Amino acid sequence: MPSPFQTLGRLLALLALPLPLLAQVVTGVVLLPDSVTPASRVLVEARTARGHVSRVLSDERGTFRIRLPQADTATVRILRPGLRPTVDLPRFVGHGREVSVRLVLANDRVALAAVTVTATPDRTCRENASGAQLWSEARTVLHSAALTERDSAMQIRAVEFEGEPQDDGGVAMADSTLRVVPLAERFGRAHYDSLYRFGFIRRNSPGVTTYYAPNAELLADDRFVASHCFFMAPDDTLADDLIGVRFEPLDRPRYTDVAGTVWLDVATYELRRIEFTYVNPPLRHRVEGTGGNVEFAKLPTGHWITRAWTIRTALPSAGDGARWATQHVVFQVTLDETLILRDRAMDQLARRVRLARGP
Repeated sequence: MPSPFQTLGRLLALLALPLPLLAQVVTGVVLLPDSVTPASRVLVEARTARGHVSRVLSDERGTFRIRLPQADTATVRILRPGLRPTVDLPRFVGHGREVSVRLVLANDRVALAAVTVTATPDRTCRENASGAQLWSEARTVLHSAALTERDSAMQIRAVEFEGEPQDDGGVAMADSTLRVVPLAERFGRAHYDSLYRFGFIRRNSPGVTTYYAPNAELLADDRFVASHCFFMAPDDTLADDLIGVRFEPLDRPRYTDVAGTVWLDVATYELRRIEFTYVNPPLRHRVEGTGGNVEFAKLPTGHWITRAWTIRTALPSAGDGARWATQHVVFQVTLDETLILRDRAMDQLARRVRLARGP
């Protein structure tokens, strides 16, 4: 039987153990303008007075839950492309406390500003308010797509192929095969840090050069916004149903960077695709046409996803100069074992593969 002193010592030891940290939480529900129907899969953003930003997607019931790192005053915003944000009043969330909010959306359309912003000395390319505003609309989709990839209920697989472009615009596949691969694990912050420090094209070893394509998470990153400028694409490049925003590095990059055009639906300002090229690539990889595009789609569930991406890479040649190859990926998405999206191009490609193999 332990002595009283031993018992006291054990109690003190237990008291010395770290207690579970109490979380500061903002919960809520988002409703459509009828004040009854849940608004599912909308982007919810909480900004604190100390500058911390957290984002989540509302669930199928329109509810959300955001944990704050410390007691602070938080402002909640609901973001949807093409519509003005719905904003809740700033609320103080005490240590270990939970604050609940109820937000009813309004369908107030975004009106593009026509005022030109004067370039500051540290910005080497022109920028205008409309371009920056449209980029903000695109970022709403980019943040949503990045959050979708972390949704444990979603199963995302990719069908990929690679080959060499032909003069008629088609692609001659190298091995006449399709590869079905799972979505790559989410990259850590170190991966993105390295892109900003060392560039998007890197020589890893003699004869091996890696091309990196910008994904939704990188394009939505505050560092990408801070290091690029945004302006409206020239009128002669616009399609009938799309409006474009150009993005370019602020200064001539020391390493390979990316520039390109963001294409949004002209009526809804929803993001459709992003085309990009490499700026300042390595000397042997300076081939016209290198770059790629990233395409986006909204699922019936409300999720935004990366629908497909294509990357064109240079293939240096000692003979008749460099040429380029392409790699294309189309994503399949399932939710609770139900196929949500199957791209038409995937079926066409499968037929081409079967024909290439013979009857």
